Formats: sequence, C-alpha cells, structure tokens
Amino acid sequence: MRSHGLESCHLEKRSWPIVTDDNFENAGLEIELSRKRLPEITTHLEEGKIISAAGFLGVTYDGLETILGRGGSDQTAVFLSYLLRERYDVETILMKETPVQSADPAVVKDQTLHNIPFMTYNEASKATVSGMTIVQNAAVRLAMAHRLPVKVVPLHSPEAGTIIQAEDPTSIIVKCVTGLTNCAIITMNSERSRSLEDCLRLWEGYDSFLDLGTEVMETGQVIRDFLILSADFVRRHESQLRSFDKDMVIEYGVGIVTLIGDKMKDSAGTASIAVGSIPDINIKRGVFAPHTSQIILVLEEEDVEKAIRRIHMQLGRMNKPAGPQTPNFPSST
Repeated sequence: MRSHGLESCHLEKRSWPIVTDDNFENAGLEIELSRKRLPEITTHLEEGKIISAAGFLGVTYDGLETILGRGGSDQTAVFLSYLLRERYDVETILMKETPVQSADPAVVKDQTLHNIPFMTYNEASKATVSGMTIVQNAAVRLAMAHRLPVKVVPLHSPEAGTIIQAEDPTSIIVKCVTGLTNCAIITMNSERSRSLEDCLRLWEGYDSFLDLGTEVMETGQVIRDFLILSADFVRRHESQLRSFDKDMVIEYGVGIVTLIGDKMKDSAGTASIAVGSIPDINIKRGVFAPHTSQIILVLEEEDVEKAIRRIHMQLGRMNKPAGPQTPNFPSST
C-alpha cells in the first residue's frame, strides 16, 4: 500500500486488539478486554492510516498467541467492526472469490445460478452450517448477536454482493440449496439421549447436530436419532459416545441437502416440490420444518450432489411470482 502512496501500518503483537480466552486452537473472544485495547486501533485511524491485521490471530490477556479457529478471518473483520462502531460509522465488507449464490457452482454446473442480494442472519447461519462455505458460521453468529450488517462482495463483480442483515426486503422464498457430506446418524435409547445432548453442547462447545426425533419400536423401547454434521467428530469420539448407550448404532456415509429461506414458513408446497424432484433417491430422514427456515433431507452421501441439482432446477416453482422489484428465480434448464 505504501508503494501506491497510501499511509498504512500493521499492528504489533504487543498491541494486538483482539483478546481471547486460552482455548488456544479455537479461542473465544473476550469483548470487554478487547474494548480496552481499542485505542491501539483508533490512534492509527485518527492519523489517517490504513491498518493491516492478521485474519485469525488473537492473544490472551497476558500476551500468549491464540487462533480464532475456522473462519477466523471473517470473524476478525466482524469483531473489529463491532468494536469500532462505538466510535465510527462502520461498514463491514468481506471480499470473496465468488458471490453468494443459489447453489454451489462446483456442484450445479449446467444450470443458471442466481446471486442472492439479501440474506437474514438466520438464513446465513443455517446455510453456513449445512454446506455453504463462502462465509463462516462463527462470523455470521457474531454479526447476528450484535445486529451488525455484513456485506459479502465478490472481488471481480462487486455489484453482485450480498447483504446479511436482520430483515429481508425481497420476496424470495427459497434462497439456496446447500449440501453437506461426511455426516453420521446416531441411534440410541431415548432416556439416555438427554445426557448425551447436554454433553455434546459442553464437549468442545460442539453444537453441530440435529435431533431427528424419537421412534417407538415393536418392543416398546423408545429410541432417538441424532444427525451429527461431522462424521469425523463421531469417529474421534466414538468410544466416549458409546459410553452413553452400549447398544448405540452409528451410521456413517450419509449427507444432507438443505433448502434455506425464512419465507418458507408462509409458503405451502415447497417440501413436496423438493421431494417430488428426486423420486428415485432414498430419503433416509426428513426434517420438514419451514418455520425454522430450513427443510433438511438426509440421504446417502453419494446422492447428495444429484439431489442438489434436481432440487435447484425447481427453484422457479418454489419461488412464486413476486413484485417487480424482487423477481423470483426462473426455472433452470
């Protein structure tokens, strides 16, 4: 930047403004301690300098380096914006290689993809845990907690940016279709499942799982299924997981396809269109909960990409005609 005549600087470790706890590889943010270090940033800004900062680094209160974990760069940008907005008007922009689109372009190659102009915090949070990787979930949750709008802008086409905020001014019903493989289903005695659920949330702060509900067997036993969104997590902790129920059944090789959209709760027929587009694919489980802004289909891992392509072709049917300012997605052919 200096070579282009721009006044710039970088922050030294001793004055690093992002203070975290001592969970060194997946550190949590300490807001009040970080707020006390805000002058380390504002001093340079008042001098008209552009600040460069590492996108994943934190420090404990006594100066030990930590890592914010996956999505650290996005989280750093959102957190610094949150701190700075107490003093300045801020705009949080995350520059990305590609825009936020209606499906993964690596999966849906022969259809028209649609840029998403707006996503609510809720939609973005659901999408980023179910396969969307452009923005990281930790950053979205941080923005949601502090009601901080975030703009995701592709480097080569900034006009195709997406604003993540509390409200959605559009009429689009289904924003995107996401997919995630390498999941696992845990089936266990329902009476013992509550202690497992509590432990999972405390265990490394792990909350990437879904309760698929209960079923009464012919023997009268009540079993409960959990969908774990990372089979690697299950493999690492399988012996500990089985300690909750020696008869636990673990099914690997599954994945999910998720439809995302807050407005699905007010629109009938979305799930039936999605299911009708994949008549030859075995749906192991279905979470038809549009009131939570998502419809989840649990499939064999090998069927996930095929299902995404088929369902994405039906976005035009799912997104009913809207007003002239918010045209619905056309059917892809």
